[in-house]
Amino acid sequence: MGISGFQKWIRTTFPEAVDDVPESAGDRFDYVCIDVNHVLHSVANRSPDHQLLPLLLFAELDRLLKACQPLKAVVLAMDGPAPLAKVATARKRREQYVSRKQYNNASGHDYYLEFTPGTAMMHQLGNSIEYFICQRLLNGSKFGKIDFVFSGSNVHGEGEIKILDYLNLCVAPKNENSSVVIIGGDSDIILQALCTPQIYNFFVYFRSGGPTSCVSVRLLGSLIDEVLGDNQRLDFVLLCLLSGNDYLPKLRGYNLSKAMKKYSRIRRRTKQSVIGGPPLGINWETFCQVIDKHNRMAKMAKASRSSSSVNAFPSAQEEDGEDLDGVDDDELEDDAVLTGDYDVETYIKGLLWNMQMYIDGYPPDQLFYYRFKYAPPVDAVLDFFLEKGMYTQVDLPVSNRPAITSQLALTLMLPSAAWSLAPGRLQPLVKSGASISDFVEVRKRVQEIPFSTYTGEERTMLRTGVVWRYRKGSEPEPFTRPPPPMHWECCKALPPGKTNRNPFEVINSPSLRTYSDAREEKTVKLAFGDRLVRF
Repeated sequence: MGISGFQKWIRTTFPEAVDDVPESAGDRFDYVCIDVNHVLHSVANRSPDHQLLPLLLFAELDRLLKACQPLKAVVLAMDGPAPLAKVATARKRREQYVSRKQYNNASGHDYYLEFTPGTAMMHQLGNSIEYFICQRLLNGSKFGKIDFVFSGSNVHGEGEIKILDYLNLCVAPKNENSSVVIIGGDSDIILQALCTPQIYNFFVYFRSGGPTSCVSVRLLGSLIDEVLGDNQRLDFVLLCLLSGNDYLPKLRGYNLSKAMKKYSRIRRRTKQSVIGGPPLGINWETFCQVIDKHNRMAKMAKASRSSSSVNAFPSAQEEDGEDLDGVDDDELEDDAVLTGDYDVETYIKGLLWNMQMYIDGYPPDQLFYYRFKYAPPVDAVLDFFLEKGMYTQVDLPVSNRPAITSQLALTLMLPSAAWSLAPGRLQPLVKSGASISDFVEVRKRVQEIPFSTYTGEERTMLRTGVVWRYRKGSEPEPFTRPPPPMHWECCKALPPGKTNRNPFEVINSPSLRTYSDAREEKTVKLAFGDRLVRF
């Protein structure tokens, strides 16, 4: 999901950076990256049974690769065991889904719940995608010189974050004029792309209801620079994150459009940025001035007030009184104040954690999560820094703790009503309602189950996997991948030939990259259709 309402806000605020894509589009990109889970959810709505699901998936992948034609590589990434912050959100959504649908464990299959890392369905879909890759490499010459990179659901990390990891490792260091497109549905893919400035020609295709739209990240970044000043993209990303996403709830009483207008005035007056580093840190005085609705921090400003304003964002009179998620600020802020179920310092750490993950393509701490029900209200954040001082140090959560295993992710994400989707040894834990609030105890109980006691098929499903790179067979390649076992009758025998499969190295610990705006002003050699030339 990402930031609720963000795609619409981008289209309204920066219309020059967004273009609708016709079905007949055949634009060419060096690297075509697909968030597979987004595609799975879109085709599952049209699939009446499991037998038809892979056919619909293959057809949709073919359609996407026709609309966005690869020149060098195709990256297919499924959601694997996510960091704990996303696991907490996923569990909450699944609980709400079960309650809303009155889910009956004995009533049959349910795609939404089966699309959970560690289930038999995800393992079978991973095999089917390997089959798809082998078939496309061996059928004709269209993909004969194209690399396919596949990260399955047994490789930890969310699909779009794993794509970022690949781009940081394989595309950004080359300093080429390569073109990249990410196809997905989460709105914060735009923010992740803005944190990868070394890739000059970066596009994001959205396919979440209505016409497919394309966002030119390069043009969007230029428009942000015009409004906020050069090299302020990280500040833009941070201010957008305050609207809430899959890892953190929305800051109570916060409105993005108003904050952007205020930031523009403060930036023009003081030349101060919000994000600083290395190491990654926040200028709390500027940050507090930007989010301060009632100018409580005005007396702390270092320069006199300026009456200049920027009109690129909707004014207060132009807004409809609702935030990006369509919920009134004041109601939410009052609710948070009455309960007190929030923590300012943990929330601030979450912002730093989120920013660093977008820069790295890997979470700085796999087990960090905001465990409180509400985000703090704006006034609570201001009070925190007024009390502790503007030079208070809030450290980025960093740890080399290993990623969550498929067994643990499955146990934490599935609601008790869906216990039958878990492997046999985990079913009692899921059925008992294992909660993320009891994470330490649940992890201990999962770890106490010897891996050898799972069935052979379950061990295959749960074993931590690797990222694979596929190429059309050639003699120098030492390892040849046989056709994967198929669970669906629709997957026929592969044509004769060989497909080489080799492991691909990815990040397995926090790299803590520093953000550097490495953009070079150079002539863009567009290989796309005429429709995108204006980008």
